[in-house]
Amino acid sequence: MFALAVTVAIRTGAPRQPPSWALRSSLIYLLELVLATVGALYALLTVAIHTVVRGAIPTTISKAGFTWAQEVTKAADEKLANLQKQAKSLREDLTERAEQIAPRREKPS
Repeated sequence: MFALAVTVAIRTGAPRQPPSWALRSSLIYLLELVLATVGALYALLTVAIHTVVRGAIPTTISKAGFTWAQEVTKAADEKLANLQKQAKSLREDLTERAEQIAPRREKPS
């Protein structure tokens, strides 16, 4: 990727008057172009590889990176299992409290 980015920067070349954000330097302009090209290629290759190899596309793209569908599903499954465990514990506690308040009466035979 880096070699491709350098090639693109060299072939593109710097304009006669580099922009002020490049500090009016052709070298800084080319370095920024290389950095931007590497970043763009990295993002595109990441999506392409995950799509081809895993058959997954990103569900979220943010400053922190990509979030894939498998990660979201795994996190949701963990949360659901935790909620089910809490519901079972609550049900057992309520049954125990009910027994303490009003014990069951056995039916006479």
